[in-house]
Amino acid sequence: MKKSGLGGLFAALVVAMSLQTTPTSAQQGTEIAESHLSAAKEAVLAYRATGGFSSLLELVALQTKNTFIRTNPGLEKDIVEVTDIAVKDFEDRKTQIDSNMAVLWASRFTEAELKDISAFYQTETGRKLAVEASFLLQETFRQADAVGREISNELLVKVRAEMKKRGHDL
Repeated sequence: MKKSGLGGLFAALVVAMSLQTTPTSAQQGTEIAESHLSAAKEAVLAYRATGGFSSLLELVALQTKNTFIRTNPGLEKDIVEVTDIAVKDFEDRKTQIDSNMAVLWASRFTEAELKDISAFYQTETGRKLAVEASFLLQETFRQADAVGREISNELLVKVRAEMKKRGHDL
């Protein structure tokens, strides 16, 4: 199934949020065993949790280009070229994201659970879920948002009607 631009944006957002997340075990000063961390890295890789990093870099590069081009439209060609070269310097940050995600996952799952997760994502069904997860989450949020807006509109109408019965126009 083809992912929309929003799917990539969602994946980028997840990765960006992971950079700002401080795992509970790290906050408490709990040491994570190397084997536990290794199991977490394998699970993160199997789940493809950091797959949105490329989308994040593309988004940031596009925003950078647009920022400079908006005020310097005559330099568009050079701005695009320089940004495309400069963004390559940040590709090594994927390692940072992988490490952050591994620590986060290790703080939330036992080593045995992480091994089970890795094993699941090595199956055909697990690989399919890993590929479809971004779309499924995006679609779930979209549908939940639509239902939330619908409920909000209906609630506004009901409250206005009840308030009108009480002599108040809202």
